[in-house]
Amino acid sequence: VAAGLAHEIKNPLGGIRGAAQLLRREADRIPAIAQYTDIMIREVDRVNLLIEQLLDLSRPAKLNLVSLNIHELLDDVLLLEKQAVQEHQIVVKKNYDPSLPPIRGDRAQLTQLFLNLIKNAFQAMDGQGCLAIATRMETDFHIREPGRKRGNFIWVDVGDDGPGIKDEDLPHIFSPFFTTKNNGTGLGLAICYRIIKEHGGLIRVESSVGKGARFKVSLLVAE
Repeated sequence: VAAGLAHEIKNPLGGIRGAAQLLRREADRIPAIAQYTDIMIREVDRVNLLIEQLLDLSRPAKLNLVSLNIHELLDDVLLLEKQAVQEHQIVVKKNYDPSLPPIRGDRAQLTQLFLNLIKNAFQAMDGQGCLAIATRMETDFHIREPGRKRGNFIWVDVGDDGPGIKDEDLPHIFSPFFTTKNNGTGLGLAICYRIIKEHGGLIRVESSVGKGARFKVSLLVAE
């Protein structure tokens, strides 16, 4: 069934990608349209990659680790959610540390990670509230592995001022198929947890009822 569904999904994705590529060729003179078509092509590729990964969950993901500017990646994710922000009363506050070095990561997977976290925040706020994204360098801790240099890492905080998470739900939110939403699959945060573990980082959550939630993600600095 999964293979059949994947096949049926991949066919229209190929058509969408082809149409976006044709549009991209016609849009060279219009920077805004060129930017959006680039995003369309990249997102289709990311969805296609996700489908392939879901077909064989038993194998570890093959990471394409490169040096990334975390702020450019976060801004690209926010651009994907620009329409959602404009259609609702949501304020986005960014507190980026401009001195942060590049991080080591897989662009497609980290895009999926932060897109999941931001979408969850929007859903929690139910169309009205403040999304706060902050980045900072970790100065107190580092990772040391035999035969390698000391590994430093950064933190990315994604917070909202929604209703928060109940204390009894906090231990389970990263478990597959656990959800508090009526139409949720319970896979979003489980995928986030897997992506961060595969990157050698951490993901934590701080929340209390009525005071919103803040997800904290650590990522290794590129060597």
